[in-house]
Parts: sequence; structure tokens; C-alpha cells
Amino acid sequence: MTMNLKNLYVLLFNLVLLNLGILPATLAESASPEIKNLEEVEQFSTNAQDLIGEPQTKESKTLAQAESDQKTENQEADIDITVTGTRSERPVKDTPGNITVIQSEDVDRQLVNFLLIACNSTTTENRSEFSANVTQIQENQVSKPEIENAKRVVALTSLSADIIHRLDATKLVGIPGSSLLRKDKRFEKLPAVSEGRTPPNIEKIVALKPDLVIGAVGFHDQTFKKLKDLGITTLASETNSWDALIKHTQELAEATNTDPTTLLEKYDSFLKDIPKSNNSLLVLVSSQPVLSPNKNSWTGDLLSKFNVNNLTADLQGESIGQGYVTLSEEKIVQQNPEILLVVDPANAGVITQLKSKNFWNKLKAAQKEQVYVFDYYGLVNPGSIDKIEETCNQLKKILE
Repeated sequence: MTMNLKNLYVLLFNLVLLNLGILPATLAESASPEIKNLEEVEQFSTNAQDLIGEPQTKESKTLAQAESDQKTENQEADIDITVTGTRSERPVKDTPGNITVIQSEDVDRQLVNFLLIACNSTTTENRSEFSANVTQIQENQVSKPEIENAKRVVALTSLSADIIHRLDATKLVGIPGSSLLRKDKRFEKLPAVSEGRTPPNIEKIVALKPDLVIGAVGFHDQTFKKLKDLGITTLASETNSWDALIKHTQELAEATNTDPTTLLEKYDSFLKDIPKSNNSLLVLVSSQPVLSPNKNSWTGDLLSKFNVNNLTADLQGESIGQGYVTLSEEKIVQQNPEILLVVDPANAGVITQLKSKNFWNKLKAAQKEQVYVFDYYGLVNPGSIDKIEETCNQLKKILE
């Protein structure tokens, strides 16, 4: 990897400014990649990459593939990488009048050293300001409706479609191509504007003449941009907690001028008569890699309503899905749950794959046959009101 020295210094300078909280929040927002949430995925798989709608990445790549990936990443980050001069084994120097090729290992080493110095000099006040900026960006991602009496609504998620239909079925004119909705006779006459992982069809949406289109934060950002350019009002939501479900329902009721009382009371009924239990519990939502929800996910928040000890609730780590942590086999054995919930949508083979792993027979839950299989919808992705109710009833039965 080679880089023009001027561009390298600009990159380093911007990184430090960002760390110090000086770089404008708008720039930080535009540079950040979209975060896709498992709660909103309409497809399922045994592979975690597939769960969030991203292509599976092979562990081994050819050099050409790796260089192509690097080029794509650089384009997305608006960083110009320029190859100049000839390869040389000389150490990194800033020699006036000469073009020096900087080896990737030299760049990495100097970058790390530079950022460590910058990070150590950052004050607590600057860190707090930067944290506040990030929080504000996240809050602003969930837009609020700009209409109070929508009469023609297109929903791009199965949950939103279900909520609108229950509030006032006459106002729902378009739905996503979700397997949940295809199986529901209530939606059989409504046109689908999307299918699988393909982006929603703009022409189909426009043809329905909607005055409101509802979608998910991150997944439908590009679609919403195009629709806004056409003057169509949009509403983006993120249902990653019980409170978020309530808020989303209230927003949709406000936008359609309907009364959400009956629906909110139905939600409350799902959480009645919850057994008293403090059993240790672990949820595994995929096998490649093994992901488990923390408290920042729909799953984790739902489990907190059932008084169980979710062993990964407070764990933080890097994973491909927001609100989830990647677990090693050693970590699973260390947690050793009394109850194990495995998400195996449509019998996709997750439970079979997990049983074949070395850690399986070491777990108390497996030894005592306290392993329960759950559907993807309801526990990971809310999916629909019926799926939420079904999941709550299943949890109650397990914890009795």
C-alpha cells in the first residue's frame, strides 16, 4: 500500500480532529458506514453475514480481491490513494524533492504511534463533547413523520405493515415482500414493492401514490433519499427495544390520525403473568460466527422483561450486527448457561451445527435438556405483532 504523503498527513490530521471532537459532526456522520440491524432484516440464514443482508466474506481472498476490496473501502471513505515512484526497501523518510514509497507496515506503525499520542492527550471534556455528538447523530437518524393524516401508506418492513393494518387497514396500500406477510391472508391483495434483499422498487412505490412511506434506519436510507427528492414523506424507525415498539406504534398512529390504545393494551397483555425466574440464560442467534444478543438489542431488551439472567447482556464487543457480540467456544463454556435458546429459522440447521461443536456437551443446558429452539421472527426481528406474542408465550412456558 502506498500513499501520497500530503494525503497521509491530511488523513492523520482529520483522525486526530475527530478524536478531539473538533471535526464537525456532519462530517463524522457522512463518513460513517450504515449500521444494519438484525432487528430489521427480512431474510434469515445460519450465517451471521447473511442475517444482516451482507454478502458472505470468504476467509481466504486472492491478492486481486483484497486490492479490489481496499479500493472500494477507500472510495467510500473519500480517501485518495495514489501509487507513485518505484518500490524501494528504504525506511520511511521525508526527503525533499524525492518521491518515497511508504510500505504498509511503516504506515500502520506510524499511524498507531501518532494516534496513541493524540488519544492520550485528549481531555475528558473533549471526550464528553465527542460522545454527545455521536449520541445526537444516532438520535437524529430516526426521523419523525411530517404528516398527521396519511391516507395512503407504503410499509417497507413487515412490522410496520402489521401495525398500520391494525390501526386502519384501509390506509395501507403497499407492503414488503416478507415471508411473514405472504403467509397472512390479510395482506394477500396488497402489492409488494420489494422482494428478498433487493432494494424497494421506486417505480412501484411512486405508482401507489403514497403520502407516507415507512422503513428502517440504515436499510432504507438510499430509498428514502430518492423518495424525498420526489417529494414523498418518509418515516424511518429502529425497533430494538420494547419502548421503541411502543414509540413506533404511537408515531404511526399520529401520522395516520388513528387511536393506538387497543394495540398498546395488547402489548401490555404480552407481559402479564411472567414467572419469577433468575435462571442463567444464553441466546445463540447464528453459528457462523456464533452471535449472542446484549442488552442493546430487541432480544436482549425483551429478555430483561422476563427477569432472566441474560449472560451476554452487559458484554460489549465487535460484531457485524449492532446489539450483538461474537462468542468464542471458550467463552460459551465459561458462561455455561442453565437455559440455552437457539434461533433456528425454518429449521435452517443452526441447532445441528451447534451440536456438532466441541463445547456443546460441556454445557449444563445441554446436559439437562434445557435447550429450546426459537424462530427468527419474534425473538431477533420483531416481525409482526403475532410473532411477538408467540415468542412471549414461549418464554413464559419455558420459565414456568
